[in-house]
Amino acid sequence: MSTERISKEIDGSFAGNLDKIVIEQCFSFSAAFFALWRSLKMHGENNESVKHSMRNLFIIMKKLFSDEKTIRFSYNGTDLLVNDQRLKSRKTGEDYLESLRKFFNSISVGELTIPIDVTPSDFILFFRAVETASRNKDNVFDNIDGYLKTNSSNLSVKMFVESQNEKPSVIDPAQMAREIYRNLCEKFKELSKKAKTDQPLPLKTATRMIQSLVNLMIDQNSRQKDHLLTLASLNSYRNDTVSTHSANVTILSLAMAIELGVRKKDLVTVGLCAYLHDIAIDDPLNEGSAYHTELGFSYLSRLNSLNFSMMEAALISATHHDVYDFNGFKAISGQKQETTPYSEIVMVCDLYDIMTRWWPGSQKIPSTRPGALHEILSGVKNGAFDQTHTSRALFSVLGMYPHGTVCKILKQPYLGLVIGRFLSNYEPAEVAFLNEKMEFCKVEKVLPSHIKPLPSKECFRIPPHTWQAVFEHFQNR
Repeated sequence: MSTERISKEIDGSFAGNLDKIVIEQCFSFSAAFFALWRSLKMHGENNESVKHSMRNLFIIMKKLFSDEKTIRFSYNGTDLLVNDQRLKSRKTGEDYLESLRKFFNSISVGELTIPIDVTPSDFILFFRAVETASRNKDNVFDNIDGYLKTNSSNLSVKMFVESQNEKPSVIDPAQMAREIYRNLCEKFKELSKKAKTDQPLPLKTATRMIQSLVNLMIDQNSRQKDHLLTLASLNSYRNDTVSTHSANVTILSLAMAIELGVRKKDLVTVGLCAYLHDIAIDDPLNEGSAYHTELGFSYLSRLNSLNFSMMEAALISATHHDVYDFNGFKAISGQKQETTPYSEIVMVCDLYDIMTRWWPGSQKIPSTRPGALHEILSGVKNGAFDQTHTSRALFSVLGMYPHGTVCKILKQPYLGLVIGRFLSNYEPAEVAFLNEKMEFCKVEKVLPSHIKPLPSKECFRIPPHTWQAVFEHFQNR
């Protein structure tokens, strides 16, 4: 696979169209919510106009509930958001958005949570609570909250609190990085379960997560690349090995695709392919996992055989273990391997994460991270991959000592955990210093010559509380 082929124009409209559909649904929901509020104010509860507005609102919510079990309609002091999708007034002019901002601000509500079992009566109760509470300017939010709880409404509200002399709090990039990683891990199980039971996959949800990850990774001002790559070195988030592996491969694949110059509009496709490549694995200890490539192809190919993103994901799911398995490289037959434009990216990242993790059921000690990179580059010489540029791109992304490498700090009584990128022998990078109990002590920039990676037989597992302290460093820097 050549560099020209990697940069070849590919139709990326699928992911873009999904994103546009979600945005339009969110705008439609807010417009329908406003129309119901206005109808109730003008006509009261028993009116055909109110009934029509209510029916329209529930039709739109049904579409949103196909991906989420709740709808979160929130206000952060500046913008309205529906399920974290920001609603920004467009040139066509949505005056109702400004009216809704004033509405939320007047009742001090920061979030209205709407569950899937909501009824028309719940909305009537909510607006009745607003009308009753607004007559008394004191404790408006408390009165609304109390009214809803007293009447056992399915709707719930959270209070909006704005700090004095400060702009409204907005999630910062470090928090966003961890939230995206957490969502990738938690949503993967749901996707896998739906695929196995022939249910429609919530691809819009997956696409939104990948798009948010892409935006964060290409934002030079966010400085979250090292943070995300350190997250991608985790062995198991909440003891879920497969979901963690999927999230790690997604981050590594996107970082590698960016390094190779894949266009922004095609990055979401790369991310989806990486995220779904192991969708057929349920339990890595299950014997059926040995056939997960065939099952993955079956699950993904039936979604939409004419859709490029899903065709690519299905092919990658089917072929990503052709030259390696959970124990490393297979014997190479000498026959040239067939690849798709993005399959090499996902395969190299998948192999790297497999080689460097404690995999359930495997007695093999994980490779050191520098050792895994060396073995992958050696695999190119043996014919495991068509070209060297994908493996070299992974080296460029991770550096000499990849994120998550456990090392000895020379001439100091510390172990180290690499959390920065060593680009050369002459440039320092960040290393978290750990004491003899593997507890976090501090972060310093050191030169590569001042550390020595531990051998694989001394491969340590980093305790959860140490990881937490490391990620707090990214938050505070």
